Amino acid sequence: MKNFNTLINNQAFIKKVQFILIAVFVIIIGLDIVLALDKIEGNTISNVIQTHTDNGLFVLTYFWGAIAANIFFVSKNNPLVNSLIGTFIVLVVAIFIVLFNVEPLVDSFLKNHHYTISIYSISMALGFGIGLVFWKQKQK
Repeated sequence: MKNFNTLINNQAFIKKVQFILIAVFVIIIGLDIVLALDKIEGNTISNVIQTHTDNGLFVLTYFWGAIAANIFFVSKNNPLVNSLIGTFIVLVVAIFIVLFNVEPLVDSFLKNHHYTISIYSISMALGFGIGLVFWKQKQK
């Protein structure tokens, strides 16, 4: 474990990882542009990802909210629950979202009451709230 900590704190290693991530990002954007310019409809990377994740957008935005709360809001106090238990709570809620197919229920509720708020913003707010309460990291 000590070798791993030494590796991830090494500035040269961090720079290499940053350059690799930037290169991958530029390649993906370039490929997406090239695919958008050909005559085939719906073959861009963006379209393929959206097609394959349409059924999971509600739970994906939930995870984005939980991750945002964990990364951007640190606490100086001890967390309410152990980080392992907090992770378990975040995952259990995600499993319930998938098992009970919550997205159509929330969508129909919003349409029946003529609310204009996006179901995905509700999912992200739910993830953010749960992440903020149960999964917030402690500042060292």
